[in-house]
Amino acid sequence: MTVPKVFLSGYAKLPDNTTAQKLYNHLVLVVTAESSTGTILDADCTMAPSWGDGSSGSFWWATR
Repeated sequence: MTVPKVFLSGYAKLPDNTTAQKLYNHLVLVVTAESSTGTILDADCTMAPSWGDGSSGSFWWATR
């Protein structure tokens, strides 16, 4: 049995001393692809701020 589509995700730490790194810690990429051909069906990326790393959990829950 072959899986018709695959969902891939990954992240990378942004380079030190860059403007983006001052606001965000990671670049996150997600891709949906057709497994038989490797054709990318959808892709998206976002930058994750430092408060998303769990170190400020009390703030996160207080805002919900």
